[in-house]
Amino acid sequence: MVAPSSELILAFSMFGHKFNPVYQRFCVNFEKQRGFIKALEQLPDFQEYLRVCRGHRMVHRNDLTSLLIAPIQHQFHYQLLLEKVLKNTRDPTDRSVLSSAIKAFTVALKELEGNIADHKRSLELLELQEMLSWPSVTALDPDAYIPESLLAELSSQGCQEVLASEDRQLLFKGDLKLMDGRGKPSTDLSAFLFTQLLLLAEPRSKPNKKELTQYCVFRHPLFLANLEVHEVTATPSQKHLITLVERSALGQRVAVFTVLAPSQQGKEKWVNELLRAKEALWHRQTSQ
Repeated sequence: MVAPSSELILAFSMFGHKFNPVYQRFCVNFEKQRGFIKALEQLPDFQEYLRVCRGHRMVHRNDLTSLLIAPIQHQFHYQLLLEKVLKNTRDPTDRSVLSSAIKAFTVALKELEGNIADHKRSLELLELQEMLSWPSVTALDPDAYIPESLLAELSSQGCQEVLASEDRQLLFKGDLKLMDGRGKPSTDLSAFLFTQLLLLAEPRSKPNKKELTQYCVFRHPLFLANLEVHEVTATPSQKHLITLVERSALGQRVAVFTVLAPSQQGKEKWVNELLRAKEALWHRQTSQ
C-alpha cells in the first residue's frame, strides 16, 4: 500500500491557517454573488456570454451558480478523501500522522462554519437595524412640554445602532397582536427576541419584490432582566394571550402589555423562548 504523501498531510494540517480566511470570505459573500449574478442574467449580452461559457468543454454545461457553489461543497469532499486515504493506509506511523491531519482539518472546518454563522447573524442584525425607525421622545410623550431650544435635539433618537453589538443575537421572531384596554386585538406587532431584550415593532409597509418591510419600534425595547412573563389562563373569549410586565431598575412595575399569539402552539413557543432567554441571561450575569 502506498504511503500518503507528506504534501497531502501538510496541506490539510494547514487548512485552518492557510485556507480558512479565503473560504470564509468566499462563503459569506456567496449570497451577494448570487443576487448580483441574478441581476446580470437579465442583460442580453450577459446571457449570450453564459451561453458561450456553458458550451466550453471544461464547464461540462454547468451553470454559473453550480460552479460557484462547488468550492463550498469541496470542503466536505476533502474530509471524505482523507478518510478514504486513512482506510487504505496500513503503516501505523502514517496512520497516526494522517489521523492527526484529519482531526486538524475537522477542527478548522468547524471553526469555519462557526465564523460563517456568526457573520451571517451579524448581517441579519444590520439588515434589521436598517429596517427600524425609532419614535422620538415627543412622539412617545406628546403631552410633555419641551422648551423650544431642545426641540431639534430631542426630535431624534440616538439608539439607531443598538442592535450592532457583538454579544447580541436574534433568538426568535414572530407576529403578535397587541390587546387594547377593552381586551380587543388592536395593533399588529412584529416581535424580535434577542439575547438581552425583546423588541416590539409595528410594520409600516407591506413588502414587495424589491423592498424590505419597514418597522417602527413600539415604545422602547424591553430588557429581559426587567421583564415578567405571564401565561394567561385561556377562557372561551380570550385564548392565546401572554402578558408582559416591565419593571424599573428599582423593581417598580411601570408598563404592561398583553399580546395575542396566532395559536396555542405559537403562545407556548413564545412563552418557552422568553423564559429560556431570561434564564440564559441570568446565568450569564451571575457567572460574571
